[in-house]
Formats: sequence, structure tokens, C-alpha cells
Amino acid sequence: MSLLGRAKGWLEKRRSTHSDRVTRAAASPSIARVSYNEDHVPLELLEDTSPARAMTFPCDEFLEAAGIKDEFYNLCANAGLTRLVTCRVTQYQKLTSSFINSFRYNPDSGAIEFKIYNDLITMTLGKFCEIIGVPNVGRTARMTTQPSELKTVFNSLCSMDTRDIHRSKISSILFPHLRYFAYYVARGVLAHDNTSNTSAPDIAILAAALSGRSDYNLGALIARRLAMNGNKGDLYDGVYATLILEHLGGTPHPDDNPFTYLSFDLAAMKRHKFVTMTSELDNLVYILRFGTTAEREIRLPAPLLFDFSRRNGWSFDVIQFDEFMAQHQFHHPMEGVVPDEEEHGELPPFQEETATEFGEGSSSVWRTDPSSWETPRSSVYAPASFYDPWTHHCSPGAGGSWGQ
Repeated sequence: MSLLGRAKGWLEKRRSTHSDRVTRAAASPSIARVSYNEDHVPLELLEDTSPARAMTFPCDEFLEAAGIKDEFYNLCANAGLTRLVTCRVTQYQKLTSSFINSFRYNPDSGAIEFKIYNDLITMTLGKFCEIIGVPNVGRTARMTTQPSELKTVFNSLCSMDTRDIHRSKISSILFPHLRYFAYYVARGVLAHDNTSNTSAPDIAILAAALSGRSDYNLGALIARRLAMNGNKGDLYDGVYATLILEHLGGTPHPDDNPFTYLSFDLAAMKRHKFVTMTSELDNLVYILRFGTTAEREIRLPAPLLFDFSRRNGWSFDVIQFDEFMAQHQFHHPMEGVVPDEEEHGELPPFQEETATEFGEGSSSVWRTDPSSWETPRSSVYAPASFYDPWTHHCSPGAGGSWGQ
């Protein structure tokens, strides 16, 4: 029988007995130690059955061109992701495969177990958080299937019909720095294969980034996701494996090939239909989605439109967008009026926003009459002749196709 056939047969036998349990070594008082467990899949089988893939980092060049770099890194800081987002470590194929396919997390004891190549390591959740650089605070218990407060958070960022949280699309988020952050969380933190839909853990991290509160333990959210990722197709958890290898003083095996560095650069954001397929770094055309049918485009940066402190929330509907663009159709968004310092103030605390259950959040406080949009306090610069590249209607699906 071929190696691949033996691997599939072995996995079929083991799948029904999979659980979150860890080995007897987890009961040891030591923080991190080598243990042994014959239940783990042999490494040579894992490489054929579950190919490893690289996690994705943000692209500073794209962030700067879009005018959202500071906002993005502020979100990372609020969520406790600064170490992860800035480490930019090299990821390795065999290291990633051995790590994720052997990862186990016991939420009752807080014990974590995984393989670094052929060594099986156990450590506490606190030590795991310390190594990867995330805060070890907040609830560690498994969250309910559809927490109503997380539904409210996500719906407050979109202009869409209320849907089940597991069907919510990242592409529905309106503000570009929030949408870019959501893509990074999906592939660069929780290591999803699917970066189209959001999940409750994704939104919990997004809520922490907006509020600065750690209601859910970030390390536990990551550990649960890693425990789910093994033996489920392409694997994207190499950053954590490398950080732990470095902490333990190890080095990559000489025959372990490094992954190509991946980032959410212009090409990647075109595949995600974040910008149109014809966009360039000096001409980024951002795609906004309103519900399931309406789309609009605007060139980035557009600080006058995406200014939370001058709007009453993170969302607006298509009528309000069209109204805003009609008011500024002759003007470059970058030429917008900057409010006086005393009027601008700081962003309102997240917890003080109006919020009710199942999506009636801050987006619902918009009025539909024209006065819901502020009129600039003074004129904006208008070019000598008519030129309006900043907005035009487009048919759904414009801007390229989804990439993997």
C-alpha cells in the first residue's frame, strides 16, 4: 500500500476517537516539557495527507497607500496582537505540519500539547500566551454558538440584512481598516483556510480591537482554533510553531524548507475583491458592499468618508453613501475639511454605543434624511474642470474573482 493510502487508512481509524484530551504529561507541574503519545500521526504521513501552508502577514506598502496603516496597527494594539503582527518570522513546512497535526488543548486544565518535529511538548495556556505574545486575560470557557453581543458588533460594521453569524462575510464590513484587520485575523491569527466568512472567534477579536477590552481570552481562542485545524486540509499555523521553536532554543531541521513570505499585498487584496482588479498602489479603488446586491466604489484614501468621529457609527447605507458622494462629486476626498481639534475629539468608547440584540447596533442610529450626513464646515478644493473619478456604480461582482 502506498504511503498516502496508509495515511488515509490510519486517519480514518483515529478520527472517531479524536478529542481535546492531552496526555498524562499534562498533569505535570512543569510549564513545558517533552512527553510521549503514540496516538499522534507519524510525521511522514502528515506531509502527504495535510499539506502545510504559510500564514499571511499585513503589507505596510498597501496599508500606507490605502491610508489605513495607523488605524490598522491601533486595532492590533487594542486586541493584544502587536507581537504577532510585527514578528514576521520564517515559517517551515515540516515544522508547521508536525505542530498543527499534533496540537491538543484541554480547556479544563489549561494544558496544551503539540509536537515540535519529533518532540512532544506540553505547556500551560499561560506559557503559550507568553511565547506568542498575547495577553492571558479574559474568559477561557467555550463561547456559545451564536453570542448575541458578537452579532451586534458585526452587524454594526455592515449595511446588510441580519444573518446568522457564521454566514457573515468579511467583505460586508464597510470601513477599510476594519475589513483589512478582519482578513488578517482570519489568516494571520486564527489561521483559517476560508477567509471569506467570519466566525464567532474572529468577531470576538474584532470586538476587542474596537473596545480595548479582553472579554474573551485571546490565547484560548487561538488554542481552540489550532486544535480544530489539524487533519482538516491545508494548515496555516507556522508562525506559532516558529515562535515556540525559537523560545525553546531550537533551530529548523536542515531538510525543512521555508515557506515563501506571504502578505496581504495589492495582488492578495484584488483576489479578495477589497479593491478592483485594475487598481494600482497609486490608484486604489475600494469596493463597498451594501447587502447582497448593491456595490459602490471609491478611491482610497478617503478620510472624509471613513471618519468615525464625524459619523454616528461604523456603518451607513447605500442611500447615505450616494448622498454623500453627490455632495462631494467634484472634490478629491483627500481635500476634505479637517475638523478643529476641539470638535474632533477622541473616538467614543465602544461600550457606550447604542446596541440592542441581533444587529440593531450603532448602524441603526443613522437617520435616512439628508441631515444624517454632516455638511463640511467650509468649502473643499475643487479642480478647475469637472473630473469625478471618486465614485461610480458597478455591477455586483466587479473587481475580480475570489482567490484562495
